[in-house]
Amino acid sequence: RSWESEKKRLEAKLDGITEIKGIDNSPIRSGRLHDSVADVAVEREQIERQIERGDRCAYIWAYVNKFLEPEEKGVLEVYFTGGNIGRKIDDFGREHGMCRSDIYALRRQTLDKIWELVKDKIEVDITINYKF
Repeated sequence: RSWESEKKRLEAKLDGITEIKGIDNSPIRSGRLHDSVADVAVEREQIERQIERGDRCAYIWAYVNKFLEPEEKGVLEVYFTGGNIGRKIDDFGREHGMCRSDIYALRRQTLDKIWELVKDKIEVDITINYKF
């Protein structure tokens, strides 16, 4: 699914969320009160964040794509679009006259190039879990 179709789906979902969902705030089974307005606000905020992140990723990819050579775009398709990677590597190698080790090197160079292009444009959130 493309980002544009996913974005339309999320926007439709956002438009379909009403401010009041008809919950009367009485305790039901769980014994807790529902705050429907707060629940709706949280749901809307989550969807809006998804849309913002998707738009940001699409913007960054469009920026990166301007700087990639056709061969670099091709090697990304080999590795990151699904399917039988081994067969796709062989086909790419035949098409471009490259052996597997050269294709691996091109992939690494392409990923390094992408990182250099985006490292100042994205926030990286890293969580490290230590087990002692």
